[in-house]
Amino acid sequence: MTPAAVLARETAKARRIVHEEAMYVQLRAAGLTNGMQREWKFEDTRRWRFDFAWPDNNPLVAVECEGGLWTGGRHNTPTGMLGDMEKYNAASLKAWYVLRVSAEHIKSGQALAWIKQMVKPEVRGT
Repeated sequence: MTPAAVLARETAKARRIVHEEAMYVQLRAAGLTNGMQREWKFEDTRRWRFDFAWPDNNPLVAVECEGGLWTGGRHNTPTGMLGDMEKYNAASLKAWYVLRVSAEHIKSGQALAWIKQMVKPEVRGT
C-alpha cells in the first residue's frame, strides 16, 4: 500500500470516529444510551458489528455510521458495497432494523430523530 493510500485510509478512519462520537454524544444527551451497546456483534460466525445497537428493544434496532461517502471510502467500492449488502441482509434475516446514517444526518439531528422513533421508552430509560 502506498503512503498516500495509508494516509487516506487513516484520515477516513479518523473522520468516522469523530462522527460516531458525535452520534454517541447526541444519544447520551437524549437519554437513549440505556440498553444501548456499542460495537455490537450480532452474528456469531462473522466479525460483523453494529456501531450502535439496542439488542433488547422490540424491534431490534441498530445504527451504522457510514463514512467516506464523498471521498471514495470503502463503502463506495464494489467489494465494500457487496460486503455491506451481505452484512445488512444477514441482519435483516435476524429481524434487525438497521438505520444507516451519514455525517450529514448526524450533524443535522436527522439521525437522532430516526433513532427516537425506533427505540422504545422502556429501553431508553425515560
